[in-house]
Amino acid sequence: MNIKYLLFLTLTAMQLPTFASGWQEIVAQPGTYTDPKGTAVRTLQPACSGGPVCTFDAQGKPICHLADKQFSFFFQEGDLDHEESGGNHNLLIYLDQGGACWDFASCVASAETSTPVYAQAIDRASIGYAQTTGILADRKGNPFRYWDKVFVPACTGDVFWGSNNAFYYNVGVDGQRLPGIDTDFIEIHHRGFDNFLTALNWAGNKYTNNPPYLPLNKIAVAGSSAGGYGAVTSFAFVKETWPDSKTYLIADAANGVIGPAFTNTILKPTAENPSPWGQQNNLPTWIPGIAALPSSSDQFIPDFIASLAKYYAKPSLLDRGYGPSKFAQYTTEWDVDQAFYYGAMQENLDPSIPVELLFSVFLGGGLNPDSPTYSAQKQIYCDWHRTMKQYTHDLVDETANADNYRYYRAAGHDHTILTETPPFVLADGSQIIFNQQGIFYSERSAGVPFKDWIKGMLSESEGAWKNQQCSGGQCNPPGYVVCR
Repeated sequence: MNIKYLLFLTLTAMQLPTFASGWQEIVAQPGTYTDPKGTAVRTLQPACSGGPVCTFDAQGKPICHLADKQFSFFFQEGDLDHEESGGNHNLLIYLDQGGACWDFASCVASAETSTPVYAQAIDRASIGYAQTTGILADRKGNPFRYWDKVFVPACTGDVFWGSNNAFYYNVGVDGQRLPGIDTDFIEIHHRGFDNFLTALNWAGNKYTNNPPYLPLNKIAVAGSSAGGYGAVTSFAFVKETWPDSKTYLIADAANGVIGPAFTNTILKPTAENPSPWGQQNNLPTWIPGIAALPSSSDQFIPDFIASLAKYYAKPSLLDRGYGPSKFAQYTTEWDVDQAFYYGAMQENLDPSIPVELLFSVFLGGGLNPDSPTYSAQKQIYCDWHRTMKQYTHDLVDETANADNYRYYRAAGHDHTILTETPPFVLADGSQIIFNQQGIFYSERSAGVPFKDWIKGMLSESEGAWKNQQCSGGQCNPPGYVVCR
């Protein structure tokens, strides 16, 4: 296999014993990474956020502490000898879901509520749960069952874009310091891109220097929610690491419908107000148009995917008829979690509406028309839905010549499909269920089973992979929402 550049490693990872499930934990260490299209060497400082975590006593009073900053990723070896592998070595890189934060309200104050908006540290229980579900499951019908897998957790609040530490006011929901943390500011390690590159370094070293693992035939870069956004912006770095392999992107529940508060803080920073994530130097700027997207585009993620699809439309050297790289998006028509973040990113959000109330759709399966927040919630929900649909249609048009992008829009309001998360238990004991058990294998509301749609993407069969969307009454919004 012809590798275009070398990965220079400096104490990038330490391998721990294999788990019983077959997953190995790799504890990340500081290292370096060489730009795939040049000679620039960057220093990597992998870490989780170190953000505040609060627990509540019997009276509901919080006590808070700073989370563990140690970052790890995980690896599971596939079965090259299984007949379904066809003797080919394939690799799945999965970026996990984990929310996002971009100001003191989301990065600090949300910890004091029952619904913190990002994962502050690695949650091994949730990771262990996810690793038995969806595309990671050892289950018949899983198109990735016998692939090697790298699992990259989300724990930095920056959707895998960041390479910066930022300080936020230590202010809780009552305007006072978080109880238990006696400092004026809290340092958040937005190091998601460093974490991704550390895992990519490790994989690059493994597959470059170990002949039994070469060549890599197929590589899928997949992510859910926060990980879906990370998969989009990280795809090109994976592709350039193994330029001769057949490569696929699967962005799950990451359609890029974002609000002005996020756009102005993260995507369009100024010298006076720099981005807390420090993602400006983390884009694949060798792709035409990418460098200008943050400042010039109002549809950052759709335009980013379109740029990738057009740039990687040419077949790789070893494609043997498979054609160009392929790009897929999945969402439900009424994804409440994506709508929640869209609402939280509004600059003109009514301050009388507690942000956590936007999550009420999870608890009741719909919006309560008797709630004083119903009108604002409904508007956010309907705006997100309309914009999501427009983005997918625009992407089809933008990539028509490349013909390597497809979407799958399912019925319902679940969030994510590639893996599952355990129910989120609120302080009052009630639960938020993000997706149905076994949904990767049961979803078929858009006309074909989703798992078969993914198999069609990975296959050479012409016509096996098309745009799919639900139709009729099954596409109606949940609860009492009526969009006009």
